[in-house]
Amino acid sequence: MENKTRHYSQKGFTLIETILSLTLLSIIILALGMFLSNSIRQHIKLIEIAEAQRKSRLALNYIEKRMMECNQLQFTFDPKTNTFTSKDYQNNEVWIDLSGNKRFTNNTLIYFYKVLGELRVNKKGEHNVLIDGIKDIKIIEILPGKLIEIEIHAENLNHSIKSRMNICYR
Repeated sequence: MENKTRHYSQKGFTLIETILSLTLLSIIILALGMFLSNSIRQHIKLIEIAEAQRKSRLALNYIEKRMMECNQLQFTFDPKTNTFTSKDYQNNEVWIDLSGNKRFTNNTLIYFYKVLGELRVNKKGEHNVLIDGIKDIKIIEILPGKLIEIEIHAENLNHSIKSRMNICYR
């Protein structure tokens, strides 16, 4: 009887206690790992959305800036092709083409190439890319000859970025 009493009074961990503590520790580590993994995925998604919004706003700023560089008195808009035509400060004919087609004409201040989703410049045949990741650009004439609305749809973005411009053209 003495051996049994002494055996139970010894201090230390039993095998069952060790297995239970390792199981609880692994459950806690797995839960933390899943939480961190989900947090990182959400963070990456938010960064992609913020980048798409930034690119959309930057594209809109580029378009507005190029429109302001044109001679407002000689500004024309063709709603069938989504193309603006005007003169620059050196009296050269310039284009802003938002139709989605590749523009090979020199003096194109800015154009949208839908196949690759890029906003480009072609002043002297260089086709420089300004912004990528654009899904579509729509132009709506609110008041014909006076007021237009430019709407940009970007990849990874569920909504569009819009801007209204008061321009006297035609």
